[in-house]
Amino acid sequence: MLAAIALAAIAIATLTPRPPELPLPRMLGVVSGEMELQDFLANIVLFVPFGLGIGLAAARTRRAVLVALAVSALIEVTQEFFIPGRDASVADIVANVIGGTIGGWMGVHARMLVRPSRSEARVLAAAGTLGAAIVFACTAWLIAPGAPSAQYEGQFAQHWVPHHGVPLGVLDATINGLPFRWDLITVTEDVNRGLRAGRLRLDARLIPGAPFDGRSRLVRVIEHEHVENRPLVALFADGRDLLFSARTRADGWHLRSPWVRVRNAFPARGPDAIHAAPDDWAARLVAGRDTIVIGGERDRGTMRAWARGRTGQSEAVVALTPAIGWMLFTPVGATPTDGETILSVLWVALVAGAPLYWLAAAIVSKRALSTDNQRRL
Repeated sequence: MLAAIALAAIAIATLTPRPPELPLPRMLGVVSGEMELQDFLANIVLFVPFGLGIGLAAARTRRAVLVALAVSALIEVTQEFFIPGRDASVADIVANVIGGTIGGWMGVHARMLVRPSRSEARVLAAAGTLGAAIVFACTAWLIAPGAPSAQYEGQFAQHWVPHHGVPLGVLDATINGLPFRWDLITVTEDVNRGLRAGRLRLDARLIPGAPFDGRSRLVRVIEHEHVENRPLVALFADGRDLLFSARTRADGWHLRSPWVRVRNAFPARGPDAIHAAPDDWAARLVAGRDTIVIGGERDRGTMRAWARGRTGQSEAVVALTPAIGWMLFTPVGATPTDGETILSVLWVALVAGAPLYWLAAAIVSKRALSTDNQRRL
């Protein structure tokens, strides 16, 4: 049953059509192309439950591996020839097989993982603790400031003519207190000095328009002449929320940099403004007339963003700790607007829960053995 449910989820995630954004590579061409780590890890996780179900049913890790390989190959061939907007990839097959192998091994050794003996619990606790330490250490390394660039370019929202966004116009902007325009930034070394020190600040004044559902870029500083326009710092809107992000080492590994969200920082639509809560200061602003000052700052171990208008102000702070590792893999649009703390708790529980369980099992087994020995004496 678990395998069937997981297979249905895999089919929904991989076999639904989508509009292509870029020319699609051929299957064999992906081997020599650039492989994004985020997609690779996602494909591993996608097949773990399926492999777990096969392992529980077949009691053979090898069978789980072979089934995962067959299903993955069938999916990639179907994507290549029959599903619009989907691209086939040998890398996806490798990731799927890895996920199926991990899940299959867990299914075959389910008894040991759930009800380990004392010796098994000690080994599992040690291995799990080492694995959790590696994950947290890697997270701390990835959220450190990213690599500097040779040249930066500033961009303002009013220049994205085809992109319907929140602002009617960004009036001015500064990075680390230095003003810039839509042009090459001439203070590159000053910006890179702040990046190396873990201090980046982006400020802007804008006249907002009526918000809409979805994200809109407001102002950002990007790496000049890079094929992906990698941002150094960026402020953008998500509905009425303000988001701020700054470059980290995760960008170089094709993961997502952490962000901080200021809720309800922009004016509301007409009916929403009338029925807004008393503490919703931005809802009372007049779209197209009032000016808002927005900004974001990374200062070593914290990220902060703020919005200020004539009716009030608000800000939000995120601590850059290993607890926010989930941000490295999760799209902004896929996260709840009020659920960052819950997701951080779930992330820590996911990484450290199993080692703590096995450690507790080892302690309980030791106490039970001691009590049994005392009774014998």
